Amino acid sequence: MTDAPRRTTAVVGLDGPAVVISARACAWLDKYADLRQLRTRYAALVDDEITQTLLHMGVLAADWHNRHGASPANGTAVADTTRQPPPLELTTQQAADLIGISPSGIRKAINRGQLDATRSNGRWTISRADAEMYRTRPPARPGGS
Repeated sequence: MTDAPRRTTAVVGLDGPAVVISARACAWLDKYADLRQLRTRYAALVDDEITQTLLHMGVLAADWHNRHGASPANGTAVADTTRQPPPLELTTQQAADLIGISPSGIRKAINRGQLDATRSNGRWTISRADAEMYRTRPPARPGGS
């Protein structure tokens, strides 16, 4: 018995072939390859396209968990009472906890234009993706160089 050949689908963009990855596959990769750790560990070694791709894969994984509450390993629903999915929008305190700085440091970064945020009803909201990206940036040098 011979296996039928598998078809591969690729999307060709401006920079050549690309692969479309499902949110479920991103959730599986996040669970077993720890996308956040990869992005953080290698941020200084890879270009912005790779960092952005890993960041978006993490956001897709979180979204998949939010919508399905399922295990990416087998696609079945699981009740996870130990861990809530991370919010996609953060307060200044949550962003500060994620990044490892104070809430006033978050507000300073927002006011300097270093961190994107939205102001509503007198409160700042930061997307998890923007906070993750800010966290992986190299620290600013004194004097602006």
